[in-house]
Amino acid sequence: MKQRKFGVEIEYISKISHQEMVIQLKKNNLVVDDYATGRIRCPQDCYSGWQVKTDGSITVQGEYGYGIELVSPPILFSQLNSLKVALMIANKFGAVNSSCGLHVHVSSPDLYHAHNDSETSRRIITEWGKVEQTIFSYMPFSRRGNVNCKGGINPSDRYHALNLNPLFSPRRTIEFRAHSATLNYNKIVAWIMFCSKFIDRLVNKQPLGLVDPQMILKVGPKMLTPKDGT
Repeated sequence: MKQRKFGVEIEYISKISHQEMVIQLKKNNLVVDDYATGRIRCPQDCYSGWQVKTDGSITVQGEYGYGIELVSPPILFSQLNSLKVALMIANKFGAVNSSCGLHVHVSSPDLYHAHNDSETSRRIITEWGKVEQTIFSYMPFSRRGNVNCKGGINPSDRYHALNLNPLFSPRRTIEFRAHSATLNYNKIVAWIMFCSKFIDRLVNKQPLGLVDPQMILKVGPKMLTPKDGT
């Protein structure tokens, strides 16, 4: 697991602009990919540093006038300090709301088989099906049934909790989209560890057991009263 690379996409709302965030990252000695700031997309295979991107699904509010998707380069567990530094800056100027999410890409070239992709997909779908409900049960209501992280797996639709599309692209990664937005370092690292271990077990052909076969997602509606009284 420690030798498997991963990438993190952290969505949040910010008081400072994308360009100002780039300056802050550089001040803290993080390598930044200047080709991918704001709405500018990085050329193919250009993942040399951190990217500060725009995501249209993020809803800004109040003093947080910028929607930022902070994307790490592919890193190892031994390089987690760069994630800690990036999150320290994001916490200083940013916050999260229910429009934001956290996505983790895990390098999975050892799961890709050019002539047997349907069998690979079936195996991944089977194993993910054993844990998906339990994972969603830990997430806030904003992630359950969210159009950007739907349950199940559809290899032709990337907006699912587990996205297999990148596995069959040159990136050779699997994307985990179920986690709610957070700028908490410990939560993010714990999720990365789970995602990486899930891939390791698939590679080693170690089937998962059901965590709790009685757990269901049918939770009744809950009335929430915001601070403003609405």
